[in-house]
Amino acid sequence: MAAQTLQKNTIIFYQNDKYQMKREVEGGLWQIENLRTGRFYELSIQELKKLYLSRELTFESQSLGNVIRRGGDGETYLDERSFELAKNRLVFVKAILDLPSSQSAVQEQVQQLVSKNPKLPSPPSAITLIRLKRRYIDSGRDITSLIPKHRAKGNRNSRYCRVVMEIVDDVIDEKYMCLERHTVKDVIDEVTAIIKKRNLTKPKRDMLEAPKRNFIKSKIRDLPEFDKVAARYGYTVALHRFRTSKQVPIITAPLERVEIDHTQLDLFVIDHEVGAVLGRPWVTLCLDVFTRSILGIYVGLDTPRFLTVSHCLKHAFLPKPDKVETDFQIDNSWVQHGVMRELVVDNGLEFHSKSLENVCYSLGVEIHYSARKTPWFKGKVERFFRELNGGIAHKSPGTSFSNIFEKGDYDPKKHATIRYSILKPLIHKWIVDVYHQREHSALQTSPFEMWSNNISDDQIPLPDDLDFLGTTLGKSDTRTLSHQGIEYDRIFYTSDELMNLRRNRGENFKVDIRVDDSDLGEIKVICPDTGEIISAQAGCREYATGTSRSQHKIIRNYTLKRNRENISDSWILAKHEISELIKKEMLTGKKLKTRARAAKYQEHSRANIEPVDKTPSVDLVDVPVEEELVCGDDSKSNLSFKVVDRKNKQSREVKL
Repeated sequence: MAAQTLQKNTIIFYQNDKYQMKREVEGGLWQIENLRTGRFYELSIQELKKLYLSRELTFESQSLGNVIRRGGDGETYLDERSFELAKNRLVFVKAILDLPSSQSAVQEQVQQLVSKNPKLPSPPSAITLIRLKRRYIDSGRDITSLIPKHRAKGNRNSRYCRVVMEIVDDVIDEKYMCLERHTVKDVIDEVTAIIKKRNLTKPKRDMLEAPKRNFIKSKIRDLPEFDKVAARYGYTVALHRFRTSKQVPIITAPLERVEIDHTQLDLFVIDHEVGAVLGRPWVTLCLDVFTRSILGIYVGLDTPRFLTVSHCLKHAFLPKPDKVETDFQIDNSWVQHGVMRELVVDNGLEFHSKSLENVCYSLGVEIHYSARKTPWFKGKVERFFRELNGGIAHKSPGTSFSNIFEKGDYDPKKHATIRYSILKPLIHKWIVDVYHQREHSALQTSPFEMWSNNISDDQIPLPDDLDFLGTTLGKSDTRTLSHQGIEYDRIFYTSDELMNLRRNRGENFKVDIRVDDSDLGEIKVICPDTGEIISAQAGCREYATGTSRSQHKIIRNYTLKRNRENISDSWILAKHEISELIKKEMLTGKKLKTRARAAKYQEHSRANIEPVDKTPSVDLVDVPVEEELVCGDDSKSNLSFKVVDRKNKQSREVKL
């Protein structure tokens, strides 16, 4: 950067053309010449300054581009080493600015300056100083003109012919820029071998000159680093290594942006009855970006699927009970909940389901999918997983650690003592009493305070229909309604409403259904005309109620292998037999994978992190004290019941 003046012979640039200021016609009015066309224009000095301020007019810079570097904020700055050299030269150049350009005069002035200031560095020669003086004046006294142009020195043309250059480029592309990651020496050896082979058929005067090692290394060094990493390690690795932190969306309120993801805890858990090691549980959770609060969570042994996502979302949408039933006391309430505006997910199959789209579209939630293998797109929830593992898993017996080198001689399976049944309320307590209450480094306050200070209960959006919410959270599918009802996984569902619908619409037609894979006792059918939701019960309700789809598949295969019959009695018997086998396997099984499968079969598929209300249970004991019934319009019923509180061992009478 240098200082320029709007005076005669100044070169300026305007609208991609180069102009020269020629003469001042009258007070403040200048003639400028277009150096490409030779045409003259007249502009006042005020107009020129206005164009300069709007950046439409620029000056011709005499700065040395090879020493100026540009920062991320757009400002230019100099290499520190080069700038120090320029400052040292500037001392001597300023000393000779008013002297004639003769070697004797310059040399005498420099000797006097050095004698007065012995700490000055060694001065350049007189000829060099004269050349630097001329360059400094021509650049408008720009200090960068005093920096040597090392990169402009030497021959700029290659010493090797076009054929050799093509051979080097081809070998680099085939040998170096590949996933096998050959070394530079391999490239040099390959180039040398090809040139020697070609020289065998050439006369001596036409032989190709083999390139030197430094030349090939410089060719490789000049390749873009991103391209080298992408070719040798893969595009995904290059994208991660050279990623750029761009401006994130501005979030101004709770529930504007929520991230959801899964992780497998670094912790082995055991069965609460037999003490067998079950494996490492999975955690699915929703995190509010603005307050860093946890809205919902689901813990299970099975790998993530839509069922786990739906239960986590349901836990996030709905209010949590004030008190929960656990083996230890939880001091605070989990107040964070509500329907979010944006939901950020990754590219897992469970997030690309039609069922999730139905849930989000019904509630007005926008789904944002992150790019493949870009965890930083939802970095808040990824960061929380590290805290969760550090706060729960890494401090408990049975931890598997996040790094295998941290284990040493520690066997997590032998030291596992955390019961799977206690892990869920343990995580609940850690979130509510620890994470939500302590100060967050990015917020400078706790997530609980951040939530409480920025949203009130009347501002939290909730699903307006819980029955419809349960329907939309179910798995979407299409089935044919026939005289047998609706068949789903060899189970037939029917109801009086479905039969009436069939009488109105026809014998057989397609309907949309929603299935809760955690309980096959009932499905929801969406009426194609009105959108009304109709409940349909399983024909073998005694068997299907409480049976998950994964359990049903195991039972069905077990039944088919033995008697090829699909009647409900066979399934009920098979269900009992499998339960006995599971208990036996949990007691005697030695393989971790086998015990884990048995535990998954036993595990209830409902939202297993949902707290149990600790409000004292009240039983209504039907003890009629007085009863009077009169038929007709003047009917009266005077009944009273005895209400017994088992916990407090108190009773009271209630009249209805």
